[in-house]
Amino acid sequence: MAKIDDLIEEQRRLIALLAEKRQATISHAVTKGLNPNAKLKPSGIDWLGDVP
Repeated sequence: MAKIDDLIEEQRRLIALLAEKRQATISHAVTKGLNPNAKLKPSGIDWLGDVP
């Protein structure tokens, strides 16, 4: 049972990491855009910076 519990905990940890990566990818797409070569312009919001 201990091995099964360890495997379940590892899967939960991986799911949490995937959720974190998903959020980071969404944030990057929103703030930097999907095209890395797109020209940036000021957003008008200090903490946000430039946006595509």
